[in-house]
Amino acid sequence: LRLPCWWALHSTREFLAANMNLPHVLTRLEQENQLSPDEVRSVQAEQTPVSRGSRLVEMLMDRRRQEPYDWLVRVLREEGQDFLVQEMEDRERDRERRYGIGEQQAAKPGKQMAQMDHSAQQAQVH
Repeated sequence: LRLPCWWALHSTREFLAANMNLPHVLTRLEQENQLSPDEVRSVQAEQTPVSRGSRLVEMLMDRRRQEPYDWLVRVLREEGQDFLVQEMEDRERDRERRYGIGEQQAAKPGKQMAQMDHSAQQAQVH
């Protein structure tokens, strides 16, 4: 899980927990094999809607993999909860700015090199 994404989950977990359509999110994440049936039951066993949402976000943070985070973003968008995704993306960008070079560039050196090669080729042509 990229650090800015982990930070987005961490810093928005209460906001997410209080506002997401949790039943739909749980169903979709289970359908996409991002949560096991036992994990879904664990979330559902929590006392309140907010504690259930918090439990889900904690599970995703603990995984430290990008795929569950990406599925959460996809499901929230499908559910029409773009305001939650926007808040998460704002936190990601803040974290990337705080630490200088964006982690997306650092995580994809091949793409960055291809862009530099293309720029060098363009400079030679002109």
